[in-house]
Amino acid sequence: MSKPIDADLLAPQLLDEIRACLMHVESDPFMGPRIFLENAGGSLRLKSVCEAVARETAIPDNEGRITAASAHVSEMIQRGREDARLFFGAASGRVVAAQTTTQIIFRIIRAIAENVCGSNIVTTSLEHPSIFDSTRLYAEAGGKAWRVAALNPATGGVDPEAILREIDHETSLLAFIHASNITGAVLDAAYIIREARRIKPDIMVVIDGTQHAPHAPVDVEALGCDAYCFAPYKILGKVGIGFGWISDRVAALPHDRLLGKAFEDWNLGTQEHAAYVCWSAVIDYLTWLGQKATASCDRRAQIMAAMELAARHEHALLRRVLHGAGEQRGLLAMPHVTLYGFDGQTTNRDCVVAFNVEGLAAAEAVQRYREAGVIVHYRSSDAYSRHVLEALGVTSLVRLSALHYNTREEIDRFLEVADCLRGAGE
Repeated sequence: MSKPIDADLLAPQLLDEIRACLMHVESDPFMGPRIFLENAGGSLRLKSVCEAVARETAIPDNEGRITAASAHVSEMIQRGREDARLFFGAASGRVVAAQTTTQIIFRIIRAIAENVCGSNIVTTSLEHPSIFDSTRLYAEAGGKAWRVAALNPATGGVDPEAILREIDHETSLLAFIHASNITGAVLDAAYIIREARRIKPDIMVVIDGTQHAPHAPVDVEALGCDAYCFAPYKILGKVGIGFGWISDRVAALPHDRLLGKAFEDWNLGTQEHAAYVCWSAVIDYLTWLGQKATASCDRRAQIMAAMELAARHEHALLRRVLHGAGEQRGLLAMPHVTLYGFDGQTTNRDCVVAFNVEGLAAAEAVQRYREAGVIVHYRSSDAYSRHVLEALGVTSLVRLSALHYNTREEIDRFLEVADCLRGAGE
């Protein structure tokens, strides 16, 4: 461990201000007091997001009406799209929205698979099914080879070389997850893309950023990808909208569209403007947070500063989870705890930890945590996680996932419970 445990933690006063912006920080209507460490499944909500839902959903008008309310709806949708573009760091391309990020990824993968020449598609075994399933389905439908780079169980990620070995001059598409929602491993996307294009200069690259985007700055122009997608509900927003950015060359591919609109317009149907307002509320929060770390008045710079603050704080929390603090030992020192996909390095990881407790099924361990007032989650061999768990050599595991509003005290309580689970299954 190269850094002190508490290095980079947010100042307590700032953390109090952050937590004051959120709903249900310390309790919820169903359980009462509890600690929430299941952010990979969906974060807490901003109070401003909840207020926007009530206020904006009540407006009956939609776009295209000759009313002031309709003009407001159009303005809010446009602002939300621009705020998504700002978050992506996109100077080109198009912003696409849908009810879920999975829907967006399926549309993008289909458009590329059906319209870009090549005899194979490459992905990895670390994927969420949005990429894992869509690449397989459309590769098979188009008679293309489906190549899967193997997860490295020791690191919880996929070695770049394993991905690059699958790429050749006939690869039309490379699609991969930026960070795992099970192991927390972050793939070196910029390096992978750069080296992939040494092999196939015009290869299309799609990134699922749903897990990583809430934890670190996103810059699609710097990455050089062709598509990047994320879900606002995992970064203080609401369920019911996902955002994707697509490059100009992806936007120009044939796709499902309304014939009366511009060819490059990928958005379909009536948009729920309240969801866009909620996303703008997230951006307003991030610019507020970023102002604590930068004197710049540029909103993109403020967003980047906020996400860098978040990343440093979460890495400090991760060090605490693994190594403990003071007399409280971390998971690495608990012989009854087995970690998965962790090689001892805390760099290139989000604050997501996969583990099991000796003598307890994952679901039972999660229940014990709930009884102790700590919310974590378990992943099992279902439609979402089966291929990842198989690669890790387990059928289920417990997942802790933190965000920048979590505190050292919450992590310490999590560790206390983990210690108490020693021998619980005997």
